[in-house]
Amino acid sequence: MNRIDFLTLADIKIPEVLLSVEDLNDRSDRTLLYGKTFDGNIYHVYLEDGKIHAINYNDREEQPKLYIVNIANNQDYTPKEMFLSPEKSDFEFCKLLKERGIGLPVSSWKEIAEKQICYGKVLSEHN
Repeated sequence: MNRIDFLTLADIKIPEVLLSVEDLNDRSDRTLLYGKTFDGNIYHVYLEDGKIHAINYNDREEQPKLYIVNIANNQDYTPKEMFLSPEKSDFEFCKLLKERGIGLPVSSWKEIAEKQICYGKVLSEHN
């Protein structure tokens, strides 16, 4: 190998494959990630009807507007400006993100009184 070959090898990138429903063993509807952004909004990634959705909304408003979050790569699942609530996030989905080298910005563990399937608002129920 010469120097140019060596530099060429260094530039080879493995294409990132976006985490999808097909990667999940449990494909039932549920919250995958739930947390709060630094400005106090709710960040909710959930599985519904075989699709992964990501939304952001202000839960302090009576009728909050839900904003769709565009997920172009795996890092988009965990924006830098938020902390996940680990007790409300899905183990399988978090494990898959970690296996792909994605950091999980988690807050401290808080016990919850009752486990739920979905913790945040979802687009299909919001009119």
